[in-house]
Amino acid sequence: KPEKTSIRHTLKSIKQDGKIVDPGFDFLGFNIRSYPVGKHHSGNTGGKHPRIIGFKTIIKPSKKKILAHHEAIKEVIKANKKAPQAALIARLNPIIRGWCNYYRTVASKETFSSEAHILWNMLRAWTVSRKKKKTTLNKALRKYFSNGKHGLWTFQTKDCVLYHHAETEIRRHQLVKPEASPYDGNWTYWSIHTRCIYWDTK
Repeated sequence: KPEKTSIRHTLKSIKQDGKIVDPGFDFLGFNIRSYPVGKHHSGNTGGKHPRIIGFKTIIKPSKKKILAHHEAIKEVIKANKKAPQAALIARLNPIIRGWCNYYRTVASKETFSSEAHILWNMLRAWTVSRKKKKTTLNKALRKYFSNGKHGLWTFQTKDCVLYHHAETEIRRHQLVKPEASPYDGNWTYWSIHTRCIYWDTK
């Protein structure tokens, strides 16, 4: 459909319909964009005689989906203002894990770190909203945060711990060799690539 189709350049800004369009594009919640880099970080054309292309294409979570994730977490925290800490953790963990698992195969390390910090501030506000008038902020925080797997400020109870975005391990997809075939009998090679196959078309 024309309304769902547009031309984008991953490296440069272009003019389209009288407007300047920024480089890169969003697709299925990911932002795909190329960045100019030096020869030591540049991508190449591949093949027997690879040529340095002077840029590197990076895939990240899109800003739209990051903001949507913020809203989802905010709604859960808001809905559980008076709920026990364990109940809040139980509702947040599946949301955080699911979102992180979706983006764990791309350049998400900085995003995960940033999200962990934003979530900490949200939970700090949640703690403040429950604080009694005569209770100091530090004492209120210590009621819900303690030393654990994420350091001194781990949001946890005796039986459950909040999952951190930043603890998600980045796992890159391995490209399938262009000469490989699922019918070549190399079961050892294909056992690694059966879950998700990406063909290298260079």
